[in-house]
Amino acid sequence: MSGLVERLANLLSRTRAPGGATTGPGPGSGSPARARVGLVLGGGGVRGASWIMGALHGIVAETGWDPATADLLVGTSAGAVVAALTAAGARPWDVLAPEREDLLRALMVAATFRPEPTLRGLWFGSPALVAGALRAGPAHAMKLVAGVLPEGWVSTEPIAHLIRERAVGWPSSGRLWVVATDYESGERVVFGRAGSPEPDLPVAVAASCAIPGFYRPVRIAGRRYVDGGVHTGANLDLVAGEALDLVFCLNPLSSRPGAARGVHWPVRALLHQQLAPQARAVEESGARLIVLEPDGPSVGHIGLNPMSRRRIEEVGLAASAEVQAYLRRPSITARLAGPPVLDSDAHRS
Repeated sequence: MSGLVERLANLLSRTRAPGGATTGPGPGSGSPARARVGLVLGGGGVRGASWIMGALHGIVAETGWDPATADLLVGTSAGAVVAALTAAGARPWDVLAPEREDLLRALMVAATFRPEPTLRGLWFGSPALVAGALRAGPAHAMKLVAGVLPEGWVSTEPIAHLIRERAVGWPSSGRLWVVATDYESGERVVFGRAGSPEPDLPVAVAASCAIPGFYRPVRIAGRRYVDGGVHTGANLDLVAGEALDLVFCLNPLSSRPGAARGVHWPVRALLHQQLAPQARAVEESGARLIVLEPDGPSVGHIGLNPMSRRRIEEVGLAASAEVQAYLRRPSITARLAGPPVLDSDAHRS
């Protein structure tokens, strides 16, 4: 662990020269500024949120880095919940500590499902989204499915209540982005980013979590929004080109080939492949990238029902152990110290 801490500390203490390049201290190296770190958290339901919190615990335990200091946090669905709590200083990765029992209870309440049936739940949720997806072709199959599913019956209010109670609102620095999908047009919307609609943070997070067919869409300024995962699971490509030196991407529903054997592998492998071109875009923009995905026991713990509240402690503990083991790999410690490298190991966990 000490070697990795030293490498990470070295990276984060470098200076940023004009134009965005990261250099060591010295004459002509630019005004002193620590390297910039991005944190991208993908969707994954209740168990996915537990995996993300466990993975963050693993990062903290192995590197000593505080995720709350990230210069940019991007959250999708369950990842939006954890990103908002992280930006607020709530330290969700410590949720299993005895003194954090109040946060654990609050998270469990947020995962309570409150059905509120309506007549809209008897027909396509969004005929406009279906029509648009059919015109766009096979690459938009997820949007087609989202539009065909009936409008969900479960309220997102418990999620909004959690954020309302645990976060004070949007960070003034604009460093928190929450991803949702316009339920009519299918366009990705990044709340918190300049030029996007400006709902209150609890409403934005609830919209990002509104899984089609399960949660009721969230209305913002007269439009309906659903889960940002309808676009892509993690929306990692959003940080490509941003002024970041290091990016951690945590994606609980994908796994590298061979890591998720049995009934899990088709979906996990597909989502891993979806992530690969986004990862390349981030690396080609000049940032070091570490992608963390379930590998080992956590795959089975998440299972086929990520919305289940059972076994969430096991999910978190397994995630922490897997991430710590991954960060000890020589290729990863080298990635934290050296220049960006494009290789297949960047997409493994």
